[in-house]
Amino acid sequence: MTDENGSPPPERESIWSISPGWRNAYFILFVIQNIAGISLLCWYEIFRHTSDDAIRTILNITHGSGQTALGSAGTTLTITEAGRLIMVLGEQLQRWFEKREDARVARRVDEEVAKVVDEAVAQAVDQAVAQAVAQAVDQAVAQATDEGRVEGRGEGRVEAHRQWTEWLRRKMEAESNGEPFDDPPPDIDSNDTDNGSPI
Repeated sequence: MTDENGSPPPERESIWSISPGWRNAYFILFVIQNIAGISLLCWYEIFRHTSDDAIRTILNITHGSGQTALGSAGTTLTITEAGRLIMVLGEQLQRWFEKREDARVARRVDEEVAKVVDEAVAQAVDQAVAQAVAQAVDQAVAQATDEGRVEGRGEGRVEAHRQWTEWLRRKMEAESNGEPFDDPPPDIDSNDTDNGSPI
């Protein structure tokens, strides 16, 4: 059957539509249920409900057959559509679990990224502080040397500054590598300073 353009008509949708893959199963189940239902109805009307005459019995069987056919059609549709419903529910559950897993993975990735960023920021701050301290020490030593308070102490301060800068560099390297640093600060008695600091 084709329409006026020669193409097949579109598949019709209705309340009672049965998917093509389930049509054979539907009709087999319908026939089995309908035959069983009408057989039970006939047995009941003929052998158990015997007070009626033959015409009344035939009318009761005809009336009951219509109800049996409708009931068989409904239960058959329910049985065949239950398989599709289970597949749809399974797909919905699978999508829900996938979304849940994706959200869990995204949350875990966010936590890892935040952890890496926090560590990088902490390391950058530590390096900036260490550089600022080293620059402050350099400037203080340079200022003390430039001012030349005492002519003979200039060389001692430069040496003390060198020792302190070297000690501070080793300490920063050990801390950035996560290694313990047990070296004592430079010997303040051997430096020619007033209070033991390189400044």
